[in-house]
Amino acid sequence: MKSDNSNRQRQDIRLLRDRFVEGDDGAFAEIYRIYARELYAFGIFLRAKTEIIEDALHDVFVELYQRREKLAGIQNLKVYLMVAFKNRLFYLRKKEQISIEITDRQAYFYSDSNYMETLMEYEDSLLETNRTVKKVMSELNAHQQEVLYHRFIEGLTIDEIALLMNINYQSVKNLLHRSIKKIRGGMPGRGTPS
Repeated sequence: MKSDNSNRQRQDIRLLRDRFVEGDDGAFAEIYRIYARELYAFGIFLRAKTEIIEDALHDVFVELYQRREKLAGIQNLKVYLMVAFKNRLFYLRKKEQISIEITDRQAYFYSDSNYMETLMEYEDSLLETNRTVKKVMSELNAHQQEVLYHRFIEGLTIDEIALLMNINYQSVKNLLHRSIKKIRGGMPGRGTPS
């Protein structure tokens, strides 16, 4: 059932993309509405400053609008936008000479502004689990965190992650396997699988 919804969503996005390529500005506005928040959350995950995230978003969507005809051959608009956004973000960071040690970052998987309020309502046992998960996640390296973010938060396929992270398919599978194994090994009552 989930696969049917996913296929239908991809088809809807392709139709939206086609309308935009043909000159429909309403389709552009819908593409922006669908992806701007996700890209913003991705920028936070990459620990960029708000101003740089906003500039990168602006630049990516302006270029998308100006070069709409290039979208005709794009199979996955989400991955295309994420790659363009990530590249633009890194370019702007370098241009502004902002030095952020990416290898020490921790994943920020929660973009909902009400998360902290909701978290406070949980029982103490859930808070302890949350602390444990954060501790285990902080022990993952940057690539492990990023591959988990793309796979389980963004819902990307292994092929899409490989394209986005500029690594091969098997490397993505290996990163996922090692990350999950490390998480399982770090959770109380969960040993490393045999």
